[in-house]
Amino acid sequence: MKGLVLLTLAAAMCTICGRPNTSKAETLSSNPQVRNAQLEHRVLRLESEVNRAQRALEQFHHRITRLERDRNDDYRDPIPPQDVVHACIIMDTGFKRSFLGKSSNQIDAKYEAKRKCEADVHDSYCKLSNARCDSNLDDRRVKSYVCMVVDSGFNRAFRGEGQTAIEAEAKAKKNCEKDVHDSYCGEVRASCEPIYNR
Repeated sequence: MKGLVLLTLAAAMCTICGRPNTSKAETLSSNPQVRNAQLEHRVLRLESEVNRAQRALEQFHHRITRLERDRNDDYRDPIPPQDVVHACIIMDTGFKRSFLGKSSNQIDAKYEAKRKCEADVHDSYCKLSNARCDSNLDDRRVKSYVCMVVDSGFNRAFRGEGQTAIEAEAKAKKNCEKDVHDSYCGEVRASCEPIYNR
C-alpha cells in the first residue's frame, strides 16, 4: 500500500511541478544587481513550485485519510442480514378487529391474515380487499418498527413492535383490543417509526 502511495505521490509531483527543465541552464549576469534580481526570481519560482507541491500533498493526504476512514467504517459496521418478511393486516368489517399474517411472501401473508380473521369472526367480514401489506425489503438499514395507537373510546395509548410497520401496527391494535372494546381500536390511525441498525 505504501509503495502505491509513493508512486502516486511521485506522479502527482511530476504533474504539478512539470517536467524538469531540459533547456540550457540560465546564465547569471556578471552585473551584481542583475544577478541578484535573477537569483531572487529563481528563488520565488522555486518557492511557488514547493508551495504548489505541498498543497497537492495535503489534498492527497486528505483524500487517502477519507478513503481509509470510509473503508474502515464499511468493515466495522456491516448491516446484518435479515430474513425477508411480508406482513399483511386485515380489519374485519363487522367488529373492527385486526388480524395479522406474516410470511416470506405477500400471498401467504394475506392468506394467513384472512384465515385468522375467518377463525374469529364470520367469513363475510374478512375481505381481502381490506388487506394492507408491506415488507422489510425497502430499507435494509431498518432493524424493526415501533407503532402506537390511541383508542377512540378512552384515549389510551398502546404500543407494538415488529419487523415491518404493518406488523408493529397490528400488534399495537391487538394490545388495544385486549384492554378496551375492539371497535375503539380498529379504525384509529397508527403512528409508526423505524428503528435503525447501529
